[in-house]
Amino acid sequence: MSGENKRFLFWLPAGLLPICNIVSATVTHGEFELSHSLPYLLGAVAEELFYRWFLLKTVLLPCGKPRLAILAVSILFAGMHLFNLRAGAGLRETLVQMVFAFCFSVWAGAVTWKSTWLLPLSAHVLLNLTAASENAAVSLILGAAVLADGIVLMQAEKTQ
Repeated sequence: MSGENKRFLFWLPAGLLPICNIVSATVTHGEFELSHSLPYLLGAVAEELFYRWFLLKTVLLPCGKPRLAILAVSILFAGMHLFNLRAGAGLRETLVQMVFAFCFSVWAGAVTWKSTWLLPLSAHVLLNLTAASENAAVSLILGAAVLADGIVLMQAEKTQ
């Protein structure tokens, strides 16, 4: 895989996911609602600092089993979304978020391993800004695409 293709795979989900949320909301509801909640933004930053920067990059990647580290962090990241049930989210909505969170985390982990954790941070912030417009079906389809992208990135050679 050429360097140009790898860079495209790094950036694709970062832009595609929030754009799909916006388009899906506009088509389905005729409007798009931006999540203006500061906790959405702070949550994305806190989650990326903990899961990608601290746990993955600082603690687990140095152990020498990067794919296993990415899988472990992705399972923990998805599992953390179970707390949405306590916040009043429905079971179906929470399960969709967990599946999508796992897929996103595989991609974010691959990008963190191969390049930087700042791109997943940016993507996560954009996703949380558009979270009010998420559509379950779109999230699951895009989640599968993001997961595939992350797997391809994990198989590629390191870019730095």
